Amino acid sequence: MFTLVPQEKRKELIREYRLRLLFIFISLLAALLLIGIILLLPTFLSVKATASEISAEKDSLEKTIVAKSDQDLEKTLGELKQNISALNGMEENIYPTISDVVTSLPSGVSVTGFVYTYGAGGKSLLKVSGIAASRQNLLQFSKNLQAKSEFKTVDLPVSNLAKESSIPYEIHLVGDF
Repeated sequence: MFTLVPQEKRKELIREYRLRLLFIFISLLAALLLIGIILLLPTFLSVKATASEISAEKDSLEKTIVAKSDQDLEKTLGELKQNISALNGMEENIYPTISDVVTSLPSGVSVTGFVYTYGAGGKSLLKVSGIAASRQNLLQFSKNLQAKSEFKTVDLPVSNLAKESSIPYEIHLVGDF
């Protein structure tokens, strides 16, 4: 095969051809990158706007939660103060009542526990539990408590009288104490 182009010129033409191909390839790559950026720009802006909205909503919710927490804490604190003041008042009122119960004990009756439930307007309940040596001792204890004016009602369940001796009992006392 015959070539009319000298060898050096031919090498130069091949080198220029390759440079042109490289330039076209880089130009196409740059064009694709530019088109990709242009097409992704609306998505980027949309995501950024959504992120700022979510951040603003998060901040708003945090402020609401803090405000509600403060209100709840204030409400709980107020309730606790009321309960403490009620407990302080009950402490002074219940000791004389328990003392009256203990002084009303006949021999053969022992007390094992007290359960106090505060109620407003003379509706407080004191449950006295223990063991009585005999049915007669338990009935005497009930009569002694009924003689006290501070107890509006003295309830001795009939089931407490089922046994003859070593009787576990629970007496319910209602009054303003």
